[in-house]
Amino acid sequence: QVEMDAAGRTVNSLQETAYLLLRDSNPKDMANLVIQICGCDPKALVNATTAILEMVAATYDGVLPSGIDLNLGCPQECASRDNFGAFLVERNEDGAVDCIGAMRDAIDKYMYCVVGDDNRN
Repeated sequence: QVEMDAAGRTVNSLQETAYLLLRDSNPKDMANLVIQICGCDPKALVNATTAILEMVAATYDGVLPSGIDLNLGCPQECASRDNFGAFLVERNEDGAVDCIGAMRDAIDKYMYCVVGDDNRN
């Protein structure tokens, strides 16, 4: 449920984005959907990745998107200003690797909690 203020505006932009994404998605297409996010802070990307997985699974009875993609190609001014997309890779290669690793760990942790460790070595 998206929290609204008295004027009917969403209180949390992540919730708003997820609400719009999930509301506009066809359940039959969810298994083929790749969700793209951007950022440069590994902790924030972990939170976003986990939130996406939780919201999609809750909305579509456990069906998850095909993937979550970190935007590392955006050449726009906003990406330059906020240090994401192509600029993250160009300016901070190690930071980009840290972001990808943090997102991967979040996905693995989520899948471990949901599926269990039956398929792990």
